Amino acid sequence: MSKTCPSCGAAMTPVPGGFRCRFCGKFISEEVLEKREEPSVGRVETAPVEKTNAASSVYDKNVAGVCIIRNIEGQCSGSGFIYKSNGLVITNAHVIYYDEENRPSRKLEVLVNGTLYKASVINSNEPDGDDDIALLKIESTNLFHELKIGNSEKVHNGEEVIAIGNPLGEGLSITRGIVSDAQRRYGSEHYIMSDVTINGGNSGGPLFNDKGEVIAICVSSRVQADNMNFFIPINHVLSYIHRWGY
Repeated sequence: MSKTCPSCGAAMTPVPGGFRCRFCGKFISEEVLEKREEPSVGRVETAPVEKTNAASSVYDKNVAGVCIIRNIEGQCSGSGFIYKSNGLVITNAHVIYYDEENRPSRKLEVLVNGTLYKASVINSNEPDGDDDIALLKIESTNLFHELKIGNSEKVHNGEEVIAIGNPLGEGLSITRGIVSDAQRRYGSEHYIMSDVTINGGNSGGPLFNDKGEVIAICVSSRVQADNMNFFIPINHVLSYIHRWGY
């Protein structure tokens, strides 16, 4: 391997005891040159790693599967999410009822990923407590962005959670918080309680963990409290969906 001059970078010629630069004439001893060419030992510098914002990532990956539900007869709106790519949508029962007899609306619209579709009720519970669950079917042969389902039994207090929904009918938005109580009970009813901000219109929308998995659906808030909000655990939701054959 040829040697180069540390001063000018030109080639060097071997001479007794070292090397002499062919251009500037500088003499470098063999000992000095060997030390100069030894690889330095120390910490390897690496490019800085950009920190990913969990909430932003969850939103980007899942917003195409979150729905705005319009109940034309009930003159209200809510939220939901794509459970299956064939257009099955999970939401709250109270979103799709329109009268005092709790009859499901016959005129439902679902806005998903910027496109408006008609939808019908596949099955529903009464709009009450932790059984406030309904399953809809979008009237389309299109395939939709199916959201990934998590395990609500593994949710723990202090875990970061993200809600995406349609607050006050203003369009989809995202809020972030933590799990205040993963096992909040009122009688026989079981909820996940969180300080993540929700409003009317978030009902039926998904609650995500920081992996982007649906772990619950929004159902209600404690009116006289600040950010004391309740979500139906997804495992409980699916117990009904599976019972209905889906």
